[in-house]
This record gives sequence, structure tokens and C-alpha cells, in this order.
Amino acid sequence: MLSIEADVLQELIETINAMPHMHVDLKLESPGPGHDAQIDVVIQGKHLTLMVEVKRQIYPRDVLQYLYKSQQMAERARHSFGDSVILLLASHSISPGARELLRERGHAYFAGGGSLYIESNGLLLDRERPPAPSEERVMRTLFTGTRARVLLTMLDRHKDWTNVKRLSLDAKVSAATASEVLQALERNDWVATEGAGPSKQRRLTRPGDVLDAWAKFTQTRKPPRQRRYFVPNALSDAASRIPLMLEKRHVEYALTGEAAAQHFAPWLTHISTLRLRMVYTDRAEAALSELDAKLTSEGANVSVIEVSSPKDLAFSRLEGNIRYAHPIQIYLDLLRMEGRARDAARNLREATIGF
Repeated sequence: MLSIEADVLQELIETINAMPHMHVDLKLESPGPGHDAQIDVVIQGKHLTLMVEVKRQIYPRDVLQYLYKSQQMAERARHSFGDSVILLLASHSISPGARELLRERGHAYFAGGGSLYIESNGLLLDRERPPAPSEERVMRTLFTGTRARVLLTMLDRHKDWTNVKRLSLDAKVSAATASEVLQALERNDWVATEGAGPSKQRRLTRPGDVLDAWAKFTQTRKPPRQRRYFVPNALSDAASRIPLMLEKRHVEYALTGEAAAQHFAPWLTHISTLRLRMVYTDRAEAALSELDAKLTSEGANVSVIEVSSPKDLAFSRLEGNIRYAHPIQIYLDLLRMEGRARDAARNLREATIGF
């Protein structure tokens, strides 16, 4: 047995033994084709046999392939062990989409970190724990940095077919980064595919699921670094003096937050702060100085969210005098803000984003 399989099985056994009214009676490795272990357990006085298959990582595509072949495996297992047998899929890393699919089918699973789900003959065990570090690392790399820019590009053009070369040009990233994101989307069963090799085309089929996963991840992260200012007459000058000064100084920026959401999908009755995504440079500092902006910890009415590159303002759009962030970026920013920002986020998604 490979070390990764042994590690997952050991963690599964430790998890079972640590739970009340549960313990492992027997562990048998390599019990037959299709399974890596047989684990006899007592759960709340019931004797059950877990037939475990271990995979390195599990995505929705892996679940669909496994479920296709599992029916025959289940029939063989019941023939040997009766109705007390349960097929269980285990891995250090099970993606959120894969977990949801397994739950929909009532299929048992174990994920690194101690998550355990078993539903059988009136028995329900539902123990969710934070993902294993490896799983968290995968999600972090998908929804941050240049990969996030690729996701935004895909969501902005979710009805269009694309390939690695075109996507890398549109998102202004390397072909390797575009390829990694497309592969991750495919593993999560979020895209349709056509062709093969360099000409392989992909198109998002479940943009709402992608945005749900991104939103869930965003809400677990610390808010980005912000500089808070008091600017005289900031709200009354939001559509005139402020954007014109930033354009005059060639400052790369995009309005986000409540004021931007109000432009695309009016909802709030009161806005107290302008929030700008901005590449903070000497030009930006000079523009803020001309606006008489004063750094402050209280009473701020302008907040600057620093971004590292003009590329991070992808798909911003100039409407009137103001440059706005992409509605999806505005939505994600709102989710990390206080007050009624989350209400504005829900309204923006329903009225403007549409998935």
C-alpha cells in the first residue's frame, strides 16, 4: 500500500475512534479489487463494514467516474457482507463540489482534516472540519493572484469558448497559468470541453458555482490592505473633481464598494465612503494630495484598496467620468465589507451579474 493511502486510512481510523459511541473493530488492507481497505466499525451499537477506496485528490469528475463503477462494486460487497456494508471514498483533499455531489448521491466520504459523512439505513454521520492544508492551498492559488484574473476573464465571457492561448492573451497571464486554471475548472466539472491538444476549447457551464466558490473563499480571507482618508466634499465630488484629478495624474484606479454597486444596481439609500481599487504610486499620492486627502483612522470618507498591478484592474470600465471595477470584483469586495454592503452584494448579483 502506498504511503498516501496508508496515511489517509490511519487518519480515518483515528477520526472514528475519537468520536463518541464509535470504534474500529478490524482493519484489513487490500480486501479485493476496487478497494484499498476493509474497516469493520461499531457506530452507535451498529456493526458496519466500510469498504474504502483512497484517491490522492477528488474532484467532481472523479466522483462521477467512481459512481459509474460503484454500483457493481456495491452489489458484490452486499453479496459478501449483507446490508451492513458501506462504500466510502477517502482522500486527503476533496473539493467542495465533489463533497456536494457525494452528499447528493448519499455516498460516504472521508476528507483529510477529519470530515466524515455516512448516510445508510437510518444512520447519519455528518462531521465537517476545515479542509486539509493541501486542499486549502489548492483553493487559495485558484482564487488569488494572476489565477484570479483568469477566473474573472472566464466569468466575464462565460458564454464563449476559449483555449489556452486566447485566454492567456485576454487575461494578460502566461499560457502556463491559463492552462492551470482551465485544468482546475475541468476537474471541478465547471466547464464543457471540445477537441484535444493545443486546440482544445473550454466554456464555463456553471458560472454560478464558480462564483459561489470564489465568494465563499473570499469571505474566509482577511480584507486587503486599505488606506483611509478624509477628503473634503468627497461624496459630492465623486462624479467630478475626484475622477478628473485621478485621470489628470494618470492614476490607475477603479471605483468599487457601495458607490459602484449603486451605479450598476441601485439599492442603498445612504453611502458614507468611496472605495477605490488603486495602484498606489507617486502619481496616486500626488493626486490625493491635490484633493486635500488626509490619512485618518476615524471619519474616513475615501478608502483606497491597494492592488499590485494595473492588470489587477482588468475589465474596469469608464462610464461618464468614472472608471468602475468589474461588477464581479465589486461583488467580491462588498462581501468583505460591513453594514449593508452584503445586502448590496446580493442585489448586485441578482440584478447585474445574473448567475
